[in-house]
Amino acid sequence: MKKQDQIIFIESDEISLFLAESLLEAINFKGLSHFFTNMEEVLEFINALNSSRSGSVSLFISTKMLVGERELIQQLRDLLFHFPSKICLLSSMEGFSGEEKGDLQQMGISCTIEKPLTEAKLLHALQETDIVPAQVKK
Repeated sequence: MKKQDQIIFIESDEISLFLAESLLEAINFKGLSHFFTNMEEVLEFINALNSSRSGSVSLFISTKMLVGERELIQQLRDLLFHFPSKICLLSSMEGFSGEEKGDLQQMGISCTIEKPLTEAKLLHALQETDIVPAQVKK
């Protein structure tokens, strides 16, 4: 069985989730995509992923959900350790302590998308991080 690449979007803004889902459908993303508004569900989902059946895991996460959450950042880092992964932050690093920024940098941040999220910004990030081929056009 071929390993399936996974994209996980974690965002409290339903419009951003809808935009991401619509763009992935429009470009015929060949992997699996998952959309969450709740961090506990994300942690359970990643914990349940089987590293022998899952390929890379690309996480797009709202920084708003991580401010003040060093333990959560550590949990995500530990869970993603078993997978080739890319992490893209949705928004800016504003509001983070030096320790939180350090924890995020240890996770290997691939990109940061300043809000508001747009199709162009998201497509650019997907291409820059090699999640989708550069020749894919919307």
